[in-house]
Amino acid sequence: MPRSSNTADPVATDLELQLLPAAAAARSLLKKRFKQVIGLLPLAAEDPDGDIEHVHRLRVATRRAGAALAAFSPLMERKPSDAKKALRNIRRAAGPARDADVLWLRLAERAGEPFVDRIAGPRLRAQRDDAQRALCSAATKRRSKRLRAALRDAVALLNSPDESSTAFGEFAGSTVEDAADRFRVASQADLSGWHELHQLRIAGKRLRYTLELFDSELAEEAREAAASATKALQNRLGAINDHATAQAHYQRWIGGMSADADAALLAAEIVSESARAEALATDFHAWWAGEGEHALAAAVDRLS
Repeated sequence: MPRSSNTADPVATDLELQLLPAAAAARSLLKKRFKQVIGLLPLAAEDPDGDIEHVHRLRVATRRAGAALAAFSPLMERKPSDAKKALRNIRRAAGPARDADVLWLRLAERAGEPFVDRIAGPRLRAQRDDAQRALCSAATKRRSKRLRAALRDAVALLNSPDESSTAFGEFAGSTVEDAADRFRVASQADLSGWHELHQLRIAGKRLRYTLELFDSELAEEAREAAASATKALQNRLGAINDHATAQAHYQRWIGGMSADADAALLAAEIVSESARAEALATDFHAWWAGEGEHALAAAVDRLS
């Protein structure tokens, strides 16, 4: 692909980013995010028995790259549809693998119990094998070439003929404010249901990834306060999600089982996971009504 003469270094420093026009800085940051995805994909696909954190890092990298695409879309000539689709496909392949890994890490502490050895262990291993095959498929030479091409095309959409009209700092300020506004809307919704809690969790992640993208343009204290507050939120909502995800796994399994002792064990685990999720949700609402909502609102307001 032809490169513009003003194409930014893909690993530009924070100081260099501050001096670049918005489109040039966006190219630099997109390349950095894309490089992480491209580098992690073969590690996650080729080493299933090694470091399971490769899969986790890959899924996070796709989310960060997706956040960058969304943030910089206003600077592009058209929507980067191919790149969004490529990242989404990888994320969907990595998601089930990571969910199985997280659940197994919890269950491994109960090795030797009939539920783990006879029911959960074999089924999780089968699901993990299926997920690994999906990751390997996403990392084939043909699909890797498509991924690289889609990401190159997304960067090329930022080759604006006139890059002097919008400074990176100005663009960063408006984009962070938009992300903060979307988070405020999610945080002010009725959070009594699981769906609303999940949407708040997603909004918090998007805000965190946006802050990471523009950290060179944000005041350090405001950035750290918002990052700390959203991390506290994510930790609480993530714990609820872990139990809700386990419950969903178990409910799928029990649908294909006959009414026997194993089904009774699994039914008891479904009740247990539901009770844990409900207890954590109750704790969350108490925290939210007490200090959580106020602390988050104050931290997000400091970004403006």
